Amino acid sequence: MPEPEVDAAPHADDSEPAVPAPRAPHRTRTIVAWSALGAVLVLLAAGAVWLRSIPPPQPDAFYDPPSPLPDRPAGTVIRTEPLGQDVPAGGTGTKVLYLTSDPTGAPRASSAVVFVPAGPAPEGGRDVVAWSHPTTGIEPNCAPSLRGDVGATVPGLDAMLEAGYVVVATDYPGLGTPSPHWYLVGDAEARSVLDSVRAVRDMPTLEVSDRFVVWGHSQGGQSALFTGQVAPSYAPELDLLGVVATAPAAELTRILERDLPTIAGRVLGPEALVAWSEVYPGTDLSSLVTGAQEDNVREIAEGCIETTSQLAVLLPRVLLLGEDWLTFEQVDVEPWRSHIDENTPGADPIDVPILMTQGLDDTVVWADLNVDWARSACDRGESVEVITLPGVGHDGAGQASAPDVVPWITARFDGDPAVDGCDDLPDIPAPSGTPEADAEQRDPDNDLSTEE
Repeated sequence: MPEPEVDAAPHADDSEPAVPAPRAPHRTRTIVAWSALGAVLVLLAAGAVWLRSIPPPQPDAFYDPPSPLPDRPAGTVIRTEPLGQDVPAGGTGTKVLYLTSDPTGAPRASSAVVFVPAGPAPEGGRDVVAWSHPTTGIEPNCAPSLRGDVGATVPGLDAMLEAGYVVVATDYPGLGTPSPHWYLVGDAEARSVLDSVRAVRDMPTLEVSDRFVVWGHSQGGQSALFTGQVAPSYAPELDLLGVVATAPAAELTRILERDLPTIAGRVLGPEALVAWSEVYPGTDLSSLVTGAQEDNVREIAEGCIETTSQLAVLLPRVLLLGEDWLTFEQVDVEPWRSHIDENTPGADPIDVPILMTQGLDDTVVWADLNVDWARSACDRGESVEVITLPGVGHDGAGQASAPDVVPWITARFDGDPAVDGCDDLPDIPAPSGTPEADAEQRDPDNDLSTEE
């Protein structure tokens, strides 16, 4: 079992002396850590009832969209509000409520935070970086923009503002704004990203160009890849110059197969299944889990997972769920099978350079799986560069990637040619104990023994 990765810090009003200190300020969530904490899990679970008295912040009236929504184009700004806190020195921060749409074409409202560097805009306007956040939960109160330290959740923010870029960070619809959240639904996430860039352009005082790069982590990495696929048809007026995917949830089938029995899988799995059962007709959660297990799954999915205290509240349910709560064979049936496939990026080409950054110690979104996805993208004729991060797990990958990502983004805006790393992809074997490694071990072609 790998050493636990602890990358979480409580809110300022939390009081949890038993929780390990944060390793990096940009993220305050941990999933992998629980798999190796042993007796500490029991102690945290025992305190979960007390921790329920520290709920996540609730959306206020800013997040309530007008009803009916304005009959205006997607990307239209509905309202704005100064952030008033957690803004890098010299910059400004603004909350934005804007129009977007879901994959059915129905209008939705989404919230975002826009960070703007100090000083006048250059000739031609400021370029834009669209940030897509990792999993925080599927309920409205799990929106990153609700946090007092939302700027700390955007890796490399100071460097990007110093470089002169406007940074827009969408919450995605259903986080902050009313449910449902189309969690791990790539097309919905991509629309909210593209419309957040449109919303920035709908704020004339910002003076932005039509050029942007998208960068996302985990759920947001999947969102970034889908943004690369969807942009030409959904937002042809925008000029996407590059896609950065940090530990993206790309190989959904294989991620599910590996993760479902794990602590991480018992948190993320319920969120995905409950979300999909809410947004896709004909996906009945009770076809997979019933009775007390269904109650556990739904309660887990109701929790946010941004802080250690929030995860501790979920622990009793997660532990009660057990490793055998759901097998991949149960999910690998219709209609679930089709939804897994349609939310796995790769069906449509990405015509701009792709940078993938990946922690080698990631045991939620695994390095070998994402390199396999990159290899498939290369086979489709796409340009992919992969940067691996030794000693980095899942939660820390965003901040650890920033020193490589920000210069890569700058190179795209400067018009420099991107490195095509397809001929130099790393060779990362499947970790022992995974289905792929077990299958390879059972392969007769790999059997070096001799029969007598």
